[in-house]
Amino acid sequence: MSQLDFTTALARLLSDAELRAEFATHPAAVASRLADHRDDVAALLAIDPAELETQAVGLVRKRTGQVAALLPQTWNQLPDASTRFADFAAGQPWPEGHQRHLNDAVQFGAWLAANLDPALLRSEWNRCRFQLEGRRVALCLVSHPSIPLRQRGLRLMWRWRNRVVHWQLWLPLWDWSSRKKDA
Repeated sequence: MSQLDFTTALARLLSDAELRAEFATHPAAVASRLADHRDDVAALLAIDPAELETQAVGLVRKRTGQVAALLPQTWNQLPDASTRFADFAAGQPWPEGHQRHLNDAVQFGAWLAANLDPALLRSEWNRCRFQLEGRRVALCLVSHPSIPLRQRGLRLMWRWRNRVVHWQLWLPLWDWSSRKKDA
């Protein structure tokens, strides 16, 4: 592992639960492995591991609030949403950049989809994916938990004057197998 400056080393400690646990048991070894300057090592050693853990929990809570705002209906349908997000966040690298919250929402939606969670409202997830990918136009299938499974819709999304605009058309799907055949 290449050595880092103090700020980058601190960010690594805050975002990596395993590294924080190792730092709590062997602070000198972790500090010397992370930092390249003697003053940075001393600054890392001055950090209380309990306070570091408290700060990390606060940062995850902030991420949680941002994702809840981007996927509100999905969030409200998850009975243990904060716990589920904490489980997701523990196994993922923290996103960086000005769209980090949007990236978090997209990755959390992908995690829910991979776990086949029925609470994921795909139309919200698709909107976040569209915003993150930067495409001009997209067409996708949508469904909604309050609408019977036999009904699906099409959503057209496009960018207009720095906003995402969408239009939906709900389509009934016919169950042809239940119709009586004419003799």
